[in-house]
Amino acid sequence: MELTNKINQFIDRIKLIFNEKLVSIIFYGSIVSGAHQQKTSDYNVLIIVDAMRIHELHRISKDLSKWILKYRFSPLIFTTEQLGMLSRVFPIEFFDLQEQYQVVYGSDVLKSISLSIEDLKRQLIYEWNQKIIQIRSRVLILGTHPQELKKILFSSSNSALVLIQATLRIFQKSIPATKVECLVALRQHFEFDFEIFQMIHQFKQDNTKIPLNEFEILERYFQAMEQIVVELYQNHLKEHF
Repeated sequence: MELTNKINQFIDRIKLIFNEKLVSIIFYGSIVSGAHQQKTSDYNVLIIVDAMRIHELHRISKDLSKWILKYRFSPLIFTTEQLGMLSRVFPIEFFDLQEQYQVVYGSDVLKSISLSIEDLKRQLIYEWNQKIIQIRSRVLILGTHPQELKKILFSSSNSALVLIQATLRIFQKSIPATKVECLVALRQHFEFDFEIFQMIHQFKQDNTKIPLNEFEILERYFQAMEQIVVELYQNHLKEHF
């Protein structure tokens, strides 16, 4: 990651705002991976402090708002204690975070965090079930017009591929670079309709009309997600009985 003038100015401002309470400033996401788009991407940054109260956030909000609104910096502010607890609740995000980040100030607090596969399974079971419930609810609200079904499929495809990537971590340590490659890799570990995810992703990428019956596509999509949930439940139970 190149430390541009804008990033250096932001770092200096954060040092001034938090002073002796500041523990670390860590950039992550597209700015570190090299996929950052100047006009559309945010600057994702973790700010780790010793302690932080709500009234203190209110005090610094005016100072940070310019960086957030004008320059697209997207800061998350945690204490070191909160960081450890959050890694247990959101292991999907922390597994991704630990793969690509850059410390630009202070200590590497992420390096010492130990992530649990069991925590990951629990979050995945919750996230997959929540996705199934949300899509069912949207079908009830938006109806069954083909154009509405297309919206449902396309709007959920990116987050589904994120969950596919996270699910693969349960079965192997090293994962492919792209989410579509993760689909094929996950299929090597258990049976599920991985082609439906590929199909929806490709239709969305090409921005083309779905040439098949939308109801059949949606039904296959549901069945594929349910197959993954069943596998996660069975895998989770194996570890405990």
